[in-house]
Amino acid sequence: MIQPGKANSPGTSQAQAESHAYRLAIGTLIGAVVVAVVVVVVVLQFSRPSDKPPPATGHAPQSSAHSSPATHLGKKILNSILPKAVAPQTPGLTEEQLIAQLLDPKQPLQARRAAARALARLGSENAMEALKSVLQDGTALLKAAVAEVLGECPSPDARPLLLALAHSADESTARGAMRGLAALGDAAATGAISSAMFDGNRSTALRTEAALALGGVQQPAALNALIRAVHEIRDETILSDVLNGLGHHPFAQTEATFREFLNRNDLSSSSRVAAIEALGYAPDNVTPSLLLDYTKDPLPEVRAAVGWALTTADNPSDLRPQLLDWLQLESDPAVRLRLYQALSHQDAVASSAVLPIVQNESAGDARVAGLGLLADTLRADGNPDASRYFDSTAVAELKNIVLTSGRLDQSLAAIMTLDRAGTPAAITALNCIAQHPADPACQAAAQQALKRHSGN
Repeated sequence: MIQPGKANSPGTSQAQAESHAYRLAIGTLIGAVVVAVVVVVVVLQFSRPSDKPPPATGHAPQSSAHSSPATHLGKKILNSILPKAVAPQTPGLTEEQLIAQLLDPKQPLQARRAAARALARLGSENAMEALKSVLQDGTALLKAAVAEVLGECPSPDARPLLLALAHSADESTARGAMRGLAALGDAAATGAISSAMFDGNRSTALRTEAALALGGVQQPAALNALIRAVHEIRDETILSDVLNGLGHHPFAQTEATFREFLNRNDLSSSSRVAAIEALGYAPDNVTPSLLLDYTKDPLPEVRAAVGWALTTADNPSDLRPQLLDWLQLESDPAVRLRLYQALSHQDAVASSAVLPIVQNESAGDARVAGLGLLADTLRADGNPDASRYFDSTAVAELKNIVLTSGRLDQSLAAIMTLDRAGTPAAITALNCIAQHPADPACQAAAQQALKRHSGN
């Protein structure tokens, strides 16, 4: 990252701008391919009768101390985009048609949810009657969806109805009401959500839903409730999502609470991981020193959490020297994967500094992440040694991963790396993948990458 007062080399600003735009384009490309595959599974899942409540949208799921670092980031990305990709639109439907769609049990759940949202936004008397009818006779998942969309409803009946639904004996409906109340975001809604979070007689699932919901309410009362919960709640499952919710508030308002929490002597490793990961959700930048204090923690899951949190900042501090030094000393492959990702989020990392580290990288996912970082750096500075190594060694390796690994996440990461490099050898490999009768998602990703390079 270029610091104020430092001289920039010619073309540096332009190169950085191109790098940011390139990362955004590629992220969108691969995200679209992943969504195309996952949407089918999600739609089928939602179409089956189920008593399970729908997942909360808008929040990244918490990873446990034993979860894969790659899985956590992947779930976070998918959670942020799936609602947009899955939800059917209802253009041009009249109120009468929307009501018919909502009340028709033969319609897929996603279509009925879309109708419910459109009707809630209308807020008319007929729309409210239809929504109330579903709350009486609908399936558990549909009730939860209606409770959630009532938070967008302008009808004066919506608020008292939501407050009542928050106490529903049906847990799916009550959890949906937490999300609906969070969308309302006023004092009464915040009070109801906070009450549910602290109520020891409510289920753990509902209390965690309430904690996550408070993360989306930018009100002092919501922040104060989460801070109080950090001090009072001892159940680690609930506490994890309390920290998650707290992390969604500005770091300037939560720093003291996080520092105090992380300094506790009675803190378990899983709670420490949850707190550090929660810092990655902050809408403003987290003070790097707070995270870097844990780079030498004896537990690799804690160090991996630090790497993940450093990856998520929108405007990251310049940590290239610290991250490169840490990477050279780090032995755990899951942590190394995180460090490669964090370095990819930094500006102007020199390929000459990355090349010797990547050449010695042997672990699977960390190796792919390291090659991805190398692709970014050689594209930025054109180092001939890095380019030769990438073309002579990395291209064949990445192509083989796509064709033989059997893992969609790793294969897509390999395709993205070839695309980011954009060398002639990488383009040749992408052509081969695009024509190979392997995974359709990989073929589609390679074809889209080739279109971008051909200018079409």
